[in-house]
Amino acid sequence: MIFGKKKEPELPPIDIRYKIVSGFFGKKKVATTKREQREIKRKLMEKNPNLKFIDDLHERNSVKVDELSWIDEIEAIDALLDD
Repeated sequence: MIFGKKKEPELPPIDIRYKIVSGFFGKKKVATTKREQREIKRKLMEKNPNLKFIDDLHERNSVKVDELSWIDEIEAIDALLDD
């Protein structure tokens, strides 16, 4: 572009429904509570207010899991065709 402002690429949504906890036999995913999700979201929103989140809060900047199911279907078809 010669003139104008360069657009920043849109970041993918961040999944804050689970957190990784190290246990006795290694690391595992543990579900977060709504209170923890709000705290994580508040900290991340301070740095970048345009982020989208995958969470259970159903707020303005939340993305539903159903909206992303088409990605899983494409990956499954791609895996079938690779074999």
